[in-house]
Amino acid sequence: MNNSFANVSVVIPTYNAGSYIDEALRSVWDQTMRPSEIIVVDDASTDGSADRVARLADSSKVSLHLLRREKNSGAPAGPINEGIRKAQGEFICILDQDDIWLPTKLKQQSQVLQQMPDVSFVASRVGYKGRVKAISRLVRWWNTFCLSREMKGVGHCYRCSGDTAFDLLVKYENFVVGFPGFMFRRRDWHERCGVDESFPIAADYDLLCWLCSRGDAAFLPETHFLRREHDKNITHSEVQRLTDVIRILTRYISPDEMAARKDYRRALASKVVRLAQFLTLCGHVSQGRRLLASYDEIRGQPADVMQRPLRRLQFAHIKLFEWILAFSNLRHVTDEQAQAVVDSIKSLIAEHRAAALPSESFRGAKSHPQGNQISMSAK
Repeated sequence: MNNSFANVSVVIPTYNAGSYIDEALRSVWDQTMRPSEIIVVDDASTDGSADRVARLADSSKVSLHLLRREKNSGAPAGPINEGIRKAQGEFICILDQDDIWLPTKLKQQSQVLQQMPDVSFVASRVGYKGRVKAISRLVRWWNTFCLSREMKGVGHCYRCSGDTAFDLLVKYENFVVGFPGFMFRRRDWHERCGVDESFPIAADYDLLCWLCSRGDAAFLPETHFLRREHDKNITHSEVQRLTDVIRILTRYISPDEMAARKDYRRALASKVVRLAQFLTLCGHVSQGRRLLASYDEIRGQPADVMQRPLRRLQFAHIKLFEWILAFSNLRHVTDEQAQAVVDSIKSLIAEHRAAALPSESFRGAKSHPQGNQISMSAK
């Protein structure tokens, strides 16, 4: 084991992490190049997680700081911001409480950022721990295979411009999977005014899209991060996840870009269709059909010959089974929640289409998108 230390601060947001925190911390301690510090931010746990971390700190192989929050924030972004404010390292890595890193993660990713000062973030392949659908695993591996074909090989890694990286994030959505999959610079976090806490699930995706304006992106074709799949993953909230992604796409793609690029319109439209389908399968057929009407608005054209019968099958004829779907609403999406989601998405799309914005997208701006700044002193 190499006992040298990287100039990296590791932030671990936790909430009721008693079942996983030992293994997560062990994966940090066992790195071939350990971080300069670990900051655990406990989000008002009720299972004694914070006390467990405090006991582990006594035997930690790395400087370990525990921050306790008195009130739960409901999402990881707040604890992440609090942890990074405490951080001193040049580079930042965030580890979810239920995931683990493989031993060379910090060493290899920090070396890329040190050797390539114009790279804003570096990511790696993701693996899985626990049960996961085979199709999900296949899709993720196919996406990362495609990344290596669309980036330029430089030594032991691949890299591309920020604009190309953004296009890949639009095309493949969050191919990094989550915060544990990438490393970024602390100075960019300061420039960004923090991780956006208005995104309960997709704050990582929002940060990645913004980082594309700060420089190039790098990708290591090795697995450094194992995501644990279980019933309590917050990303299982499909309605919130898709809502977050739609908000992010309309934030970072200007109306002019959306009108000019078919691939951008297709990406946004596909998220709207998936959200409509999900609401329909939860028994909210009328809301699903209403949301689906936004599809033609985004694509700028009516459904083609092959899409029309598929639409009828998915939405019109499914009316016969609406009561069964409503009865088997396993995700417990209420009618009020479905209606609120549809209203917000349709309003967001309408405002985006009508917005009189300059031709330069938010990604070209060096400051935080107006109206969404996070006050660092207020936290």
